Amino acid sequence: MPPPNPSQVAHGPWYVAKEPRPGVVVAGVVIAFVMIGLTIACLLLGVIGVFALHADSDPEDHLSSAATAVSLAVLGLAIALCVTAIVFGALALARRQWARVVTIVLGFASAVLVAFIGICLIVDDDAAGEVVTGVVVVLLGVAAALSALLLLLPPAGRWYRSRPAAG
Repeated sequence: MPPPNPSQVAHGPWYVAKEPRPGVVVAGVVIAFVMIGLTIACLLLGVIGVFALHADSDPEDHLSSAATAVSLAVLGLAIALCVTAIVFGALALARRQWARVVTIVLGFASAVLVAFIGICLIVDDDAAGEVVTGVVVVLLGVAAALSALLLLLPPAGRWYRSRPAAG
């Protein structure tokens, strides 16, 4: 009698190997995670900057207090959206089609907004540093678009359409 197949001994005869996750899916979500991490870091620096500006302002200036409150609310909302995008990215890795679609939409929306900010920095040529910063920001927008584009490629679509075997 021949020896049993090692995979049948460990997992039983009903075991079926899972279809591997395509590299474009992993790359797209990893790029999105890196972009989200950079965004959160920049937003936290923005919060620190708002507090620093508020500390230097006149305590009697109510407009400054209102502007600080609005700035902090917008930054807090943006951080919450970044955390939400991380959750959608993780669900996209878990083969949830709807999470893939949301991740793609968030990626392209982020790319448009970041590229717009970068173009505004480039056009506002008050300082050479702003032009360089604008070019870097535009490149970050391109990276965000790339992460969404990778999730649209055919290997990713086939992987999301196919269903894993029951077992």
